[in-house]
Amino acid sequence: MAIYHFSVKTISRSAGRSAVACSAYRSGEKLIDERQGKEQDYTRKTGVEFKKIYAPENTKPELLDRNQLWNTVEKVERRKDSNLAREFEIAFPHELNAEQRQTMLNELCQKLVKRHGVIVDAAIHAPHTKSGSDERNYHAHIMFTGRQIDTETGDFAKKRNRDFNKENSSQTVSEWRKTFADLTNQHLARAGYLSEVDHRSYADQDNGLQATIHEGSKVTQLRRQGVDTEISLKNDFIKQQNAEKQRLPEILKGLEQEIFATEKLQSKLEADLLEAKLQEQQRLEAEQQKAKAEQLERDVSRFYEMQQRYMDFTYTMLELYCEKEAKIAEIKKNRQKIEKFVAKCPLNDSIIRKEETAYELKKGYVPDFFISKENARSKIQKIEEKYAKDLQALAKEDDFLTTATELTLLHKSLLKKEVELEIPRQKKIFGIAISSSVPPSAETLEADLDFYFFKPLSYDFEYKYKQAIRSDVQKKKDADEMLQRDLEMKARWSAAEQESIEARKNEKARQDASRDFEKGYGYRTDCEYDALSAQVSRLSSLIVSEARKGRDISGYMTEKIAILDGELKRNYTKEHSKKVYCQIFEILAADKKLLKSDLKNLNKINDFYDKLTNHVAEKKEIEQLKIERERKELEVSPTKQPENNSSNDGGVSKSMLALNESIIDIKEH
Repeated sequence: MAIYHFSVKTISRSAGRSAVACSAYRSGEKLIDERQGKEQDYTRKTGVEFKKIYAPENTKPELLDRNQLWNTVEKVERRKDSNLAREFEIAFPHELNAEQRQTMLNELCQKLVKRHGVIVDAAIHAPHTKSGSDERNYHAHIMFTGRQIDTETGDFAKKRNRDFNKENSSQTVSEWRKTFADLTNQHLARAGYLSEVDHRSYADQDNGLQATIHEGSKVTQLRRQGVDTEISLKNDFIKQQNAEKQRLPEILKGLEQEIFATEKLQSKLEADLLEAKLQEQQRLEAEQQKAKAEQLERDVSRFYEMQQRYMDFTYTMLELYCEKEAKIAEIKKNRQKIEKFVAKCPLNDSIIRKEETAYELKKGYVPDFFISKENARSKIQKIEEKYAKDLQALAKEDDFLTTATELTLLHKSLLKKEVELEIPRQKKIFGIAISSSVPPSAETLEADLDFYFFKPLSYDFEYKYKQAIRSDVQKKKDADEMLQRDLEMKARWSAAEQESIEARKNEKARQDASRDFEKGYGYRTDCEYDALSAQVSRLSSLIVSEARKGRDISGYMTEKIAILDGELKRNYTKEHSKKVYCQIFEILAADKKLLKSDLKNLNKINDFYDKLTNHVAEKKEIEQLKIERERKELEVSPTKQPENNSSNDGGVSKSMLALNESIIDIKEH
């Protein structure tokens, strides 16, 4: 049997979507998104059965290219919240073959181009049966531009198409739903099938069928994995009911009892499902707690490992650092000696123009420690460069960036979790002296990096370190927030489900209590007053409810008596009138029992009771006179046989006799 599916979607930039990416996915092609600077490659996608672009006759040739078309749309729609395109998603009848599907798509797209003057990009997708999709699920994605083509320029119009705006969208979509339904039925008839589809809802069709709930991608994925959810169970139940209604219309008479039993079973299933979900949630929470504890243990162990690696690296670095500082200190010491000696030489001696000359003239030689200012500066620079080079090589060999990053993140994370760590708590670095009492650790890392490492290890190391810390911290923060939101949503869902179950239980208990209360005064259920209008039963229930609450019921009683009076004036058959009288007498007797202390309303009931008794008596006299007249006619004309005489005589007499007996029984009661 053919099914109907037609949905309208909007591809909006405000939702973070790209028209180029959507077209690439639907066509299974590789397109270049010029706006985002991305390559959208979906050439590996399978199942694209057919694809084609439809456009008005005067459209520019370059707009018939899929890549250029949607990049042009991205340029034309400049607003950050622009609706880039709209899409019709349709399902083909499984009775049609590939050629018939293409013919149907061509006709639909040509209608769309002709009616709105837009460019259409359509593709037919085959079902992915390997992933659990229905083998009959042949469908099409029909993307079309939000602007029509200018008939003069062949380019996009300056103003957007108004057919799908807020004012006209509902009417336009309704027309297209009907158009697609008519087109589907035409193509089914051409293919020789008698089945038809209807675009109207079940409620509009008035066929007694119930619409299913939209399952969504998550529920569909779980269903393919064999996992039942509340929505899938409800949909299966609805589909079963619809199938039964379509196959067996004769069972509708007893449907109320079946629905009641099914609802009771469904309530039990919902309660069981909720209990199972709560148990599953508790199990997951316990597993999460266990996983967190195990992860914390691993983090502590990893922290001590990283801290030891950092200490080993730092001590090696300190040897290089102290060696460098010693060499530089020796050069500076010699320079101080030279400058002090030169300062004692006579300044007015024109020969003394260099430090070497001063030594040679004063003492007759130049000492071994002598070094000029320029040479000292150059030598110190070379020492610094060699130290930086050696430190960089050491950092690369020991992967110092990873060590520093992990140690920083683990330290902050464990301190936040209030974990006691075996490290020095003094907030100071280990200092230049190797013999310092404060060793390198996680506590000294940040200060050590600023003082010892960032400058010799270049800006690249500093940038990577800070970037890694920033991104990881943010990632962890987002993950924690997401986990917290999930737990809160699950808690709210559980509370809502429990509240719903309690509400249904309370409502059923209230209805049962009200029903038992009414039966205690002689009232029957609504369906048993079949000879009276439904208003009588509803008013009786309302009177009982209001009387229990001690409220005034005079207005309700007046309305009820007026309705009962109208029941007497209606033209009933003899048998039906008997049921009317008997049921009215039963209701009045129950009202008397209920309102025995309410004299005002009791008088109203007694007055109508007397009126009803007189009415019955009059009807009885009329029937008796009719019988006597027929008997006299028989005596005058013995050859004339009365029609159904025995039936009239006996039937009326028996009917009236039974009515009198019923009235006597009710009065005695």
